[in-house]
Amino acid sequence: MLPRLATFFDITIDELFYGIKPKMNDIHSVNDAVEIDNSLIPDDGKLRIVQFLGKRLLCRNTWREGELISLNLADIEVERRLDINVWGSLSVAGNINGNAESGGSMSCGNIGGHAESGGSMSCKGIGGSAEAGGSITYEGNIDGPIEAGGSVKCGNVSGGIESGSSVTANDITGGDIDCGGSLSCCNLKANKVSCNTLSATTVDCGKIDAKIVVRR
Repeated sequence: MLPRLATFFDITIDELFYGIKPKMNDIHSVNDAVEIDNSLIPDDGKLRIVQFLGKRLLCRNTWREGELISLNLADIEVERRLDINVWGSLSVAGNINGNAESGGSMSCGNIGGHAESGGSMSCKGIGGSAEAGGSITYEGNIDGPIEAGGSVKCGNVSGGIESGSSVTANDITGGDIDCGGSLSCCNLKANKVSCNTLSATTVDCGKIDAKIVVRR
């Protein structure tokens, strides 16, 4: 038991216990529920990364400089809303049924709520608004307004778009569109459009400040 705990935390037995008897279940796999007393972990300045969903152990990793810390949610059934907030870059092998926020780049499947990233954002779809300091790339739809410092590529958009570069989408409905580059879409319905070049199949909006190319 003791060697397993020391291996789990990547420390010696003396460092782990300091003479304190542990109150912890035996760890057989990353799916086990584990009881951990905070007094068992010494305040020695070492970085230990253990991911839990409630009391369920998801994974245990030794941190190495330059490596990303991935969250693997592909095989997890989440019964309640799960919001994720990461100070660094976020990479998820699976979907997030709540909001997602990262200080760096973001890569994942579908996001059920709002998505915010300090860098680029690449996902399958989002059920809320999206905000990124870099580019935004979605395979599916975005059910909310979009704000990006770089380009935007996605399916349908329900809301306004503000982009520092070009925007490529399927159908865009509602809000104002303001992009620093070209705007290309199929059907466009907006209050106001401002871009370098507008290319669309159908256009239904108020004021347009752009060179217009209507595809037939």
